[in-house]
Amino acid sequence: NASITLQGIGNVLLDGSSLPSYESGFDTKGQSYLRFINLSVNNFRAGFDVRPGSAFIEIDNFRADGNNYAVRIETASHITVRNGYAVNSHNAFRATGQSSNLLFENIQTFGSRDVFDGMDPNYLNGDGFILENDVTDVVLRDIISGNHWDAGFDIKASRVLIENVETFGNKNNFKTSGQDIVIKNSLSRQAKRQRRSDGTSVEGNGITV
Repeated sequence: NASITLQGIGNVLLDGSSLPSYESGFDTKGQSYLRFINLSVNNFRAGFDVRPGSAFIEIDNFRADGNNYAVRIETASHITVRNGYAVNSHNAFRATGQSSNLLFENIQTFGSRDVFDGMDPNYLNGDGFILENDVTDVVLRDIISGNHWDAGFDIKASRVLIENVETFGNKNNFKTSGQDIVIKNSLSRQAKRQRRSDGTSVEGNGITV
């Protein structure tokens, strides 16, 4: 139960530009008690891929650019993600499956962009944070999430506390559909509408419940 730490000394950058699109920078492969500190990850499927069965994972002091996901969490528990900067993702931070006891703290993320196959190409997606339906017990604190094509925070999870965050320039700054979600001491501003190819515009909400 003692953690294994992978820590960058100086400026350590992993770049997946030349690898297959499904590769991740770091993959926990279901293992637990791992710490990733002071690392930069660019151009991977996921900068940090926390896989089913993993627990007690810490990702601290990281930068991510051009990944599908900066951090992807699936059916994992007791995960801490803090002191990070993520840009140019499809969805910067995503938790799915029966993940629980997640902490995201002191993070900045900007510019997520994604287009779903078969949809109007002018109807753009891409979230700063997306917590899917079965995720529970999450804290998001001291976060700036801005200028994403869809949501700054897309919260389908339940028992979620969001505090001291700023979100701006998204199609929906907050989008909530889970249960027991608390948003406090936070700022939502300058949500933007999207225009479809038929000329109609959609959303542009500070919060969608």
